[in-house]
Amino acid sequence: MLHLSGKSVLGFIVVFGIVIWAKFSQQADMNKQMLSQMQSVISQLDSYSGDPEFFDNVLRSEHDKAFAADCDLGGRYRGPSCNEQKYITDVLAGMRNACQRARKDAAVLEFKALEQVMLEESSSSS
Repeated sequence: MLHLSGKSVLGFIVVFGIVIWAKFSQQADMNKQMLSQMQSVISQLDSYSGDPEFFDNVLRSEHDKAFAADCDLGGRYRGPSCNEQKYITDVLAGMRNACQRARKDAAVLEFKALEQVMLEESSSSS
C-alpha cells in the first residue's frame, strides 16, 4: 500500500500547479502576441481609421475563435503551437464576413488583398 505524507501530497500539488500555470502562461503569451501582430497589421488598412472600434471589436472576436480552433496548448513534451496559415485565413475571413454584413465594401476588398499577402509571407517564411 502506498503511503504519502501530507508534505508529499502538498509538494506534488504545488509542482503540478506550477507546470499547469507554465503551460497556460505560454499559451497566454502566444495569444497576446498573435492578437497584437494582427492588430498592428489591420490598423494599417485605409478603412481602419474610419471606424477603429468596429475593427478592433471584430478582430478580438475573430482572433478568439481562430486561436481556439487553430492553436494547441501543447503537451508534456512539446510547447504550444499554432497553424499560422489557418489562423490567418480564419481571422481574415471572419473580418471580411463582418465587413460584408456591415456593408463596409472597401474593407472587404482590403481584407481579400491582405489575406493573399499574409498567406504568401507566411508560406515563404515557413
